[in-house]
Amino acid sequence: MMYFTSNADIIPSKSLGGITLLEPVSKYWSSIVQCQPTREKILYEMAGYHTVIYELTDYFIEFRVNMSSGLIYRISALPGYTGKFHNNITIGMPMAEVHDMNLGFEYSDLTEDFSSPLFPGLLLEPDLDDPWPEELPHVKVERIVVFDREYINKVNGSTGLSYMPW
Repeated sequence: MMYFTSNADIIPSKSLGGITLLEPVSKYWSSIVQCQPTREKILYEMAGYHTVIYELTDYFIEFRVNMSSGLIYRISALPGYTGKFHNNITIGMPMAEVHDMNLGFEYSDLTEDFSSPLFPGLLLEPDLDDPWPEELPHVKVERIVVFDREYINKVNGSTGLSYMPW
């Protein structure tokens, strides 16, 4: 059974691209292998001691797995993904248009992304790294990320980490 799609709705703290947060990666493994038939290997990288990042290039999706639990805790829509958040927000959309929707998105210099208290478990990552204040009106949404903050906080507490494992 193929789970992935590049046009599914984006649901904060829940799902993106046919992948559901806090599901074991093993649930999707046969589909991961099946959707990479032209490649000799599955695209992944280690991010620290506890995280593996997988990329499904044909579906414009990246997801992160906690190695200790095998659970997916973060899913990102990459450029090329056509699904939407809130029926409007898409990859490539100018942040000025997002701002005009009055959904409460604010930029964080610390995490270098946009978040809104109205939508916990959702981040909009800009197409510029660490933009200057005068550049903010011109940035576009490069990635839309869904995650489970409670799970991340729990894992950080049990491993002694004091940061978001992005």
